[in-house]
Amino acid sequence: MRNIDVTIRAFEWDDLPELVEITNRSVEHNQEDQFVTLEVLRERFEAPYFYAEANCFVAMVDGQIAGYCTAELDPRFGKGWGSGYVHPEYLRRGIGTSLLQRADARHRERARQEMEPGMPIKCTRYTRDKNAPTIALLEAEGYEVVRVTWIMRISLAEPIIPPPLPEGIVLRPFDKERDAQAVYEAEADMFKDNWDSTKIPFNVWCHIRLGETLDESLCQVAMDSDEIVGLCLGRGWSELEPDLGWLESLGVRAGWRRRGLGSALLRRGFHLLQEHGFAMAGLDVDSENQDNAVDLYERAGMHVYRRYLIFQKTSEIAE
Repeated sequence: MRNIDVTIRAFEWDDLPELVEITNRSVEHNQEDQFVTLEVLRERFEAPYFYAEANCFVAMVDGQIAGYCTAELDPRFGKGWGSGYVHPEYLRRGIGTSLLQRADARHRERARQEMEPGMPIKCTRYTRDKNAPTIALLEAEGYEVVRVTWIMRISLAEPIIPPPLPEGIVLRPFDKERDAQAVYEAEADMFKDNWDSTKIPFNVWCHIRLGETLDESLCQVAMDSDEIVGLCLGRGWSELEPDLGWLESLGVRAGWRRRGLGSALLRRGFHLLQEHGFAMAGLDVDSENQDNAVDLYERAGMHVYRRYLIFQKTSEIAE
């Protein structure tokens, strides 16, 4: 189709309901997984680092919002990222290109304003491996595939029997008031060697982990004496997919690995989700994870449900 006249403007909070509709229509069209509710998208846009009115852009066509794109940034490490969606009725008209170019320009603007002089900015975006138009768009704008992440699932139709824990390890329920700071530090330690990992600020972690979707009854903390040595933090995936439970964070500290704790936490996570009425459990994992996570999940009966490509583009910023 031919390109059309597109106006790119800054996001306004009154846009939010339309962005929910655009997100969900796009996700459905592309057979992806990021369905949102108004509450979820609002929480995402209210993240303490985001500043949506400055870093989200909407595409207008004949007075209608046709799509949007974000330009988020952690200036400490020169890491930029974002998401973008175009309503299916406006595909193949150059709108995605216009939005991505504006978001990339905003990343460069922010890099000059917020990052150390001379630090390059590395921008990350992702799409499902079967989304050929978005893959072509990202490649045309200089992005390259650097990683593949998998969404894995397992049916909870059969009874899950929680296995015993390694000797000396006990579980306690997660309590936000008591455990937040300690769990934040433990999680950062568990995943510090993962690909592209950086430690996010505590207030950002709280916004992500302890928001409206938190269900403390689905979160378990593994203790060895008074030290946190493992985590399994679960939640419901979405009001729009009420049968799917999600393991948000599953990890074991390095000194306690290869003792069966990860496997026990995983199975106990499944058990908790099943007890709360979920029919399916899911998680995402780096397909090249170096800690045998993929093997652990496959041995537990999980299968690859969908694959997503992680794209990156590095830009040198002139001083």
